[in-house]
Amino acid sequence: MKTRNLKSIVLIALCFTALAFNKTQAQTYNHLFTTIDVLNNLGQNPHDFAFSYDVINGQSTCNINFEVISNLNIISTFKFKIYFNEVDVYTGIVTTQPWGKVFFDNALLNCNVSNSVIKIVILN
Repeated sequence: MKTRNLKSIVLIALCFTALAFNKTQAQTYNHLFTTIDVLNNLGQNPHDFAFSYDVINGQSTCNINFEVISNLNIISTFKFKIYFNEVDVYTGIVTTQPWGKVFFDNALLNCNVSNSVIKIVILN
């Protein structure tokens, strides 16, 4: 009888350990790889663009995310283009709150972004 109870306890403990292990292995996070200061014609830095890629189960993916970060104490709306190696890869519009951030999740698909020259152009 005691052996049977001990086996049940060990089996339950193994199940909980396996569940905990699976949850830690399935974590997804964004790995920041660069931040670009965007300067205006006066040399001021009103916004930054931070680029990251998804990591799933410890494996890097080709899903590229970016975040527009406001360095201003006002609401701001603007159009922009993103270029990788002089190729237009994204055109968008964003509104940021004072000192706010806007995250674009899985906005691009690029497996060679670490080898790319990234350029941001603000449109009027």
